Amino acid sequence: MTRRKSLFREYVEAILIAIVLALIIRQFIVQAFKIPSGSMKPTLLVGDHLLVNKLLYRFREPERGEIVVFKFPEDRKQDFIKRIVALPGQEVALKEGVLFIDGERAEDSHADYEMGRTGEKGRNFAPFRVPARGDTIRLDSDRRKFYGYMIANERGLEGRESIDKFVKKIVARGYHEVDGKKSSTYTVRNDYFFAMGDNRDNSWDSRFWGPVSENSVVGKAMILYWSFDDAEYYFTFRLGDFNFTFKKIRWSRIGDIIH
Repeated sequence: MTRRKSLFREYVEAILIAIVLALIIRQFIVQAFKIPSGSMKPTLLVGDHLLVNKLLYRFREPERGEIVVFKFPEDRKQDFIKRIVALPGQEVALKEGVLFIDGERAEDSHADYEMGRTGEKGRNFAPFRVPARGDTIRLDSDRRKFYGYMIANERGLEGRESIDKFVKKIVARGYHEVDGKKSSTYTVRNDYFFAMGDNRDNSWDSRFWGPVSENSVVGKAMILYWSFDDAEYYFTFRLGDFNFTFKKIRWSRIGDIIH
């Protein structure tokens, strides 16, 4: 009887330790992420499953060209994945789909254009300086919607409804309130990055809601560990009230390093 209790205790302890280790790994080291849309085509496809390195950016800053997962500025409970195209302090612009950084044409070989959701309006973007820590921004400028999301993030607002309400006030007024006093300027606390999807005509990104804060970056996309095609199936069958679908696996993509 004692031996049986001891064996049961060993199993319980092993399971608990495994759960704790899994939680620690997910929280601080690596996290799985599934691609839900085509905004990163052709680099990442709907149905791709990848691992995100959450540890790397504890030792260095994100670099231009890296694909990152981050908290969506319009709703921080939602994760987005895009490619960083400009760093803090850099000026970014688009002219007829051509990317310019600090006034110079930039390498942008990952960009893919096919008329879609954002269309031609996303192919031109007036010069915008990506905010860096310590910058002073003006809330009465034509980019105050961007700045509203930035301030909402730095104030720790969560959820689409509360963030949207705050940003609308900034846009309508052109100022924010500090200790009950109105101010049309704001000193930025974090570094920011400008991020876009590779599928430029079908990506909801920094061109439309502004830059991504350093404290919103979850990690760097590393490797594809699984991939299946949502549109193609091996076969489907029904068992009672349940439908079972076996989707086509993209074997050639499994194990690909993400660039």
